[in-house]
Amino acid sequence: MVIQSHKYNQERKLMFLFYVCVLVLLSASALLEQFLVSTILRSIELLALSLMCFCFIRLWRMKSLCVFTGVSKKLVIGLFVMLLSIIVRGNWDMSGHYLFLKLLNRGGFLAYFTPIMLVSIPNFRHLKMIAQILFVGSLLSFPLWAMNATELVQDGFRGEGVGAYMPFLAAFLLGFPLMSKRQRKICFVIWAIYLLLMMLNARRNMIFSLGGLGLIAYYCCNLSRFAKNRGRAVLVSVAAAAMGMLFLISNIDVLADKVFNRFAGRLEEDSRSGVEELFLADFSTSPISDWIWGRGIDGGYYQEVRDDDTGEVNTNRLGIETGYLNNILKGGAIYSFFIISIMVACFIRSIRINNIYSVYLRWVFLLFFIDLYATTLMGGFSPKSVMFWLFVSVALCREYPFLGRTDKKVCQNGKIQI
Repeated sequence: MVIQSHKYNQERKLMFLFYVCVLVLLSASALLEQFLVSTILRSIELLALSLMCFCFIRLWRMKSLCVFTGVSKKLVIGLFVMLLSIIVRGNWDMSGHYLFLKLLNRGGFLAYFTPIMLVSIPNFRHLKMIAQILFVGSLLSFPLWAMNATELVQDGFRGEGVGAYMPFLAAFLLGFPLMSKRQRKICFVIWAIYLLLMMLNARRNMIFSLGGLGLIAYYCCNLSRFAKNRGRAVLVSVAAAAMGMLFLISNIDVLADKVFNRFAGRLEEDSRSGVEELFLADFSTSPISDWIWGRGIDGGYYQEVRDDDTGEVNTNRLGIETGYLNNILKGGAIYSFFIISIMVACFIRSIRINNIYSVYLRWVFLLFFIDLYATTLMGGFSPKSVMFWLFVSVALCREYPFLGRTDKKVCQNGKIQI
């Protein structure tokens, strides 16, 4: 089927509106909470979510949703069933104001409903436009940092969220094939500043994620150079790494004692084992259904958590930092199976099929496998989860083998879509 120009333009407008609304949901609270009352702010977010649903329905009625075939289709259907199951098994016995707040919960409804739309919409036909929108979103890091300049470095985990995690958009786009040289430079500045801030905040998981994305970007941006002269490229890379290590070793005392003393102190600190033991102790006394199906969108486990603002102690913790365990908590072994299977399928397709995205995607999904232990990844609605589901949609779609052959035209089954 050849997509006519009018239909393509309509589809493009809907995709543009959809991703603008995604940026609104990601950043509105951090940007506007100092200027607007919470009721107006939540209304804006609810409007953005409603517009996303409107765009999704319009694309569905236009028969423009992404097409999956074979094993990919079965995995996506299974994933959607499990996501809906997690949502349905939540506590929905509420109305009015509380219902609206629940719909906008980043660690709840948004985390498990938006993937259905993000994976289904035709991302593969509009990747360049999507990348430009997300690049604009990454620029919001600067005003967010400026507005919260006194809170950029602080105790605990809150320092990492000062920029609403928008710098991660820049970190992902740093190695993405469709970015210009000027945009990469700006993304590099954002990435470098955020990496430095995370080192000052001693956030090990964030440093690992950012460092991994930086290495992927370096490799992808120098791929042609590596292919032409591998020996020279390896020599330059080794020399650069050696100079960096020499600088660190020669200044390790100053960096550890004065600049990054908190980070150096946390290098050998084990902050996960105790949390994971509490999780496993709770589940060891639970029915087998919890292991199979999970506990739903509002599911938690026993751990005493003190609210820093109110001092209130809560014994039902609704999430765990280890992503693999968090997936079991919410959707059980079945949900975890579909998540891991989809990641494996995306990784295999990125290796077997060669196009301008394949090298980038195979390394990103490899990083996701490791990162899922350190972070919840898809357990919350965030820039990282948006990028994850976007890449899943692209890697599993039927048109993936033909992507990158041309900018504005997408080849499908031997025909050119216009």
